[in-house]
Amino acid sequence: ETVPVSLKVYSASGELVAELYNAQQSLKGGQHSATFDTSKLAAGVYNYVLHAGVFSEVRQMVVVK
Repeated sequence: ETVPVSLKVYSASGELVAELYNAQQSLKGGQHSATFDTSKLAAGVYNYVLHAGVFSEVRQMVVVK
């Protein structure tokens, strides 16, 4: 099954800093990966939000310089 997928990264203040996948892209079920270049981001905590069909999850990551 192919579902629309979005993967977005937000700063701690809620500002969108990257969109790795947008909802107009569809992926088949299974394991996938995305490369994310943090070289232009400040060190700190960021949230990433994954939406895939009806599934939705928010996680945190820490960028260390």
